[in-house]
Amino acid sequence: MRTKDGPTHFIDPIERSLTLGGTLVTVRQDRAVWDAFDAICARRGVSPESLCESLEGGPGGSGLADRIGDFVTGYFRDALDADAPPVWWASRDAKGR
Repeated sequence: MRTKDGPTHFIDPIERSLTLGGTLVTVRQDRAVWDAFDAICARRGVSPESLCESLEGGPGGSGLADRIGDFVTGYFRDALDADAPPVWWASRDAKGR
């Protein structure tokens, strides 16, 4: 699928069924979020179900899809913050001044 601005295959919603606590749960999320979530699971060596169950205890009454999206966003934001150069570096020009 394409829009006038380019491909939309990363934002097409995908439904995935997960068994959490013995209950089959269907979660709808954008493909890019699922791809990122799967990559995080692989990096941590855990199943998507296991990671979802750890998100179940999150604060508030938000749905699992919201918690997955918040988790993925927070994970990559933290990763970017960890790799970011110090603030003083961003103010330097190309010659390091």
